[in-house]
Amino acid sequence: PYDRFRSLAVEPRLGLGLPHWEEDPAFRLESHLVYESLPGAGLDRVLERVSALMSQGLPRSRPLWELRVLEGLQEGAAVLARLHHS
Repeated sequence: PYDRFRSLAVEPRLGLGLPHWEEDPAFRLESHLVYESLPGAGLDRVLERVSALMSQGLPRSRPLWELRVLEGLQEGAAVLARLHHS
């Protein structure tokens, strides 16, 4: 039911036509789940990291989403979901 999470946004060849979705034949769930350690980080450090990540584009070579687990925080852990608006 969530095929879009396994699809690539593909630009038209030679700039003719509209972008479209194609299933990623090399899809691997592990490519979209990222674990990052921020030992002892407080809220300010976590927010700085989230801000930096949110200002980065998602790789166009794979489906446009990522779940990142920020571990080792003073308060436990956080999960950041980055999804393309399409």
